[in-house]
Amino acid sequence: MMLNVAKDKLFLVLVALLGITMVSWLFISSANLEEKSLGVVILLLAFFKVRLIAIHFMETAMAHRLVRIAFETWGAVVGGMMILGYLMG
Repeated sequence: MMLNVAKDKLFLVLVALLGITMVSWLFISSANLEEKSLGVVILLLAFFKVRLIAIHFMETAMAHRLVRIAFETWGAVVGGMMILGYLMG
């Protein structure tokens, strides 16, 4: 039974999402980075998690090509704008 769970793609994505959450938490609690740099890293990890969720759990991976392109473009534009706004603020 455990072997089947480990081979399940969605389970592995869930483990990756939890791992990224733990990495974010560790960065916040123990990294010696400048505050702005740390914020950018956390935002990048958050948008990577959004991408994983959309592709694997909302099935944009199997959507029409234009839907996938629209989502990837949205992620890049909104993510970039949020990071730029964070750095300027």
